[in-house]
Amino acid sequence: MCMIIVGFAFGNNIGTYILFGAIFAILVFILWAPIHFHRSVKKTLEKMDIPAEEPALLEQNAVVAGKRCYAHAHRSSSPLHDKNFFVSFRTEDGKTVEYPVWEEFYLSAYEGQTGTLATANGNFYGFCED
Repeated sequence: MCMIIVGFAFGNNIGTYILFGAIFAILVFILWAPIHFHRSVKKTLEKMDIPAEEPALLEQNAVVAGKRCYAHAHRSSSPLHDKNFFVSFRTEDGKTVEYPVWEEFYLSAYEGQTGTLATANGNFYGFCED
């Protein structure tokens, strides 16, 4: 009986070696996958703890030069639509720049309003009225 088991496991049959190799590979993968997943999650969480550098905030005096709203309906029968709000500012150096803004700011801003315009990386950050 011992001879049969030994003969089966270590016989000259190449299929037996392939079968045991496949079983071994599957076991290694089953053990490796959760360990790798845990390490990648840990690295991601460590990256999230590192504070990202905030972009430099540029503040300058500006006057609200105008504002506009753009709405786009997706389908004629659908109530879904996109609303985009834009406010134009005339800066102290004479340039007129336009930024997309949120609806609340759009509704509260009026032409001729003076204040401090804050931008970061060329994007609208805020506007404080004088």
